[in-house]
Amino acid sequence: MTYSSTRFLVFFTIFLVSLQCGCGALFKRKRVYVQMTNRVPGQVNLTIHCKSGDEDLGSHVLAPEGHWGFQFRPNFWKTTLYFCSFQWPGNFHYFDIYKKAKSRPGCHDCFWNVGPDGPCLFDYDTKGYGYCEPWNPPVPSLTRKPV
Repeated sequence: MTYSSTRFLVFFTIFLVSLQCGCGALFKRKRVYVQMTNRVPGQVNLTIHCKSGDEDLGSHVLAPEGHWGFQFRPNFWKTTLYFCSFQWPGNFHYFDIYKKAKSRPGCHDCFWNVGPDGPCLFDYDTKGYGYCEPWNPPVPSLTRKPV
């Protein structure tokens, strides 16, 4: 092996290790914080269960107006996805609470109000929860499964 190919191999290996561990400052991704607040009317508890491809964050029961959140670093390839189920009496829904490939305005601190029509994201420009989205379409085999 020549000197230049050895040098390339060493630098390429360091580059790959930096991507995997997030060690290099050049590749360090900004931490994202996601918080959800129970805005379901009727003074009912909201059960949230969030997951990603590698992590199950467990179930959390939010009292009326209660909130819960989590934080993480998005992956280098911008394919990070966290999805959650939301359950309250008579209702069961899914939503992709964080999807890096889908552009949501300014979502590094993502504050969501969760109500019957779907989650609404806080908009830092308007200072309100005007960015609302519908629930994911129901998955027939998962409808009304316990969280």
